[in-house]
Amino acid sequence: MGIRSNKIKVSVNILTKDRCELLRKCLYSLSKQSYKNFEVVVLDEHSTDGTEEMVSQLSGMLPDLKFIQRTVKGLGHGRNRGVEESTGEIIAFIDDDEEAHPDWLKKGVEVMMKSQADIVRGAIYFPDGKPFRELRDDKMQFPTANIFYKKKVIEDVGMFDERFVYGSEDVDLGVRALKKGYKLALCEESITYHCYLPSNPISLLKSAWKVGRFRAANRVLRYKKHSDIFKKELTWGVFYKKTHVITTALFLGMVGSVLNFCTLNSSIIYILSVSPFVISYCLFRVFVDNNFYNYPKRLLAFPYFIFMDMIETLYTLKGAIKYRYLML
Repeated sequence: MGIRSNKIKVSVNILTKDRCELLRKCLYSLSKQSYKNFEVVVLDEHSTDGTEEMVSQLSGMLPDLKFIQRTVKGLGHGRNRGVEESTGEIIAFIDDDEEAHPDWLKKGVEVMMKSQADIVRGAIYFPDGKPFRELRDDKMQFPTANIFYKKKVIEDVGMFDERFVYGSEDVDLGVRALKKGYKLALCEESITYHCYLPSNPISLLKSAWKVGRFRAANRVLRYKKHSDIFKKELTWGVFYKKTHVITTALFLGMVGSVLNFCTLNSSIIYILSVSPFVISYCLFRVFVDNNFYNYPKRLLAFPYFIFMDMIETLYTLKGAIKYRYLML
């Protein structure tokens, strides 16, 4: 199996931007692969941290290494450019903040051949061995942190939808492939490790602003395109998170309190208009379990929760208007 599978060329696609050191570790892990017949295509969105120079320095360690500068923003566009630049029969996606197990490619290709699958999804762990994302066939998840596609499948279903700027482009492609009859297999032994998490509250807020708002709007488009599959995830057919319900109610309660301040100026009405929603929000965000030791930490993070949920709610509303699909 190993000798035969090495005859199949794999193109490893990585999107990156200003993550030089994380990408270096990712590329180093690829240089240790037991499977040898592969190329690496790095697609960079004009990094300013020396990424291009670093990749050039590693060309000796990874002889078949391509570095592509892309000018159009968006994950959908970037992944399509990677597919176009790839010469392999199989395209393996990994993120720049992942590191690959030495047998990552070998196991993924072997399962694809043995099961005659068109898509193979691998396992993602934290470096300490805890699962980062569950590997279950009843989940409509196709994370580009660890997934293999036959190139012809991506081309046949029409490539990635470039309207997805940040997030959901992977789910959309996978769902379209399954709807067209292509086969998905899971491979627990094809492993990548997720090595990056925001280290402080400021980086968490930056991530929520930079990433969360785009993901919220993109999720609306995903639900619209595949409402037959994802509509069951919605609350009352509209909200895709319970916290969105409470955030919306809290916002309306605050509007009511402002109107009260400008007219009646009654403290009792102010308390009645806001407190039920604050209490409900605390129940959803702080007192969600019996782990009392986590309550103080969650209370300290309360401003972050409100900020993050407000961003998601507002940008989901923006996406609903943009894509003309009622959802929050």
